[in-house]
Amino acid sequence: MTALYVRQSEDKTGAEAAVQRQEAACRLLAEAKGWDSPRLYADNSISATTGRTRPALEQLLAAVESGAVSAVVVWHLDRSPAP
Repeated sequence: MTALYVRQSEDKTGAEAAVQRQEAACRLLAEAKGWDSPRLYADNSISATTGRTRPALEQLLAAVESGAVSAVVVWHLDRSPAP
């Protein structure tokens, strides 16, 4: 199974616009690669620098470790989609 992971550090509006944009771009990449029906893992308004637990990331890592997920599409550190 393929997974998508999206995250926004701080969502002041609560509209989830950034994670929705990331999801759309990551889905396009997954589709272009022929990876059907990827599962979405999303952490909205959780900064990576605070030390707070990111529940979706923890779930994704567990799925990778168990072998349930074999490919992951994420939004690159510079905020652009990464293959």
